[in-house]
Amino acid sequence: MLGAMHGELWAGYDPAAAGEDFTVIAVVERIFERQQINYIHVVDVEVFDAAEGLHVRRQLEFTTKSEADDIRPGQTLNNFGQIRHE
Repeated sequence: MLGAMHGELWAGYDPAAAGEDFTVIAVVERIFERQQINYIHVVDVEVFDAAEGLHVRRQLEFTTKSEADDIRPGQTLNNFGQIRHE
C-alpha cells in the first residue's frame, strides 16, 4: 500500500488489461530510509508521480523485509503501490 501512513491513502482502479503490465503512475527516484515498525517494513522514498508530474515523498509498506529490501531507484509503481518486477 502506498502512502498509508500520516493519514494518506492512495487508492484507485488499474485499467491495465488482465494479464498485462499494470499502469505506471510513479517511478522510485531516491530511497531515504528503510525501517521496521512492529510487523510492517517501511521504505521512505521519493517518487516521480507521472499523473501529477511532481516529485513527492512517500512511504511504501511491506509485510516482509525481503520485499522492502527489493525496492530500488528506477522501479515503477501502480496506484496501489505495487512494484513492477522486471
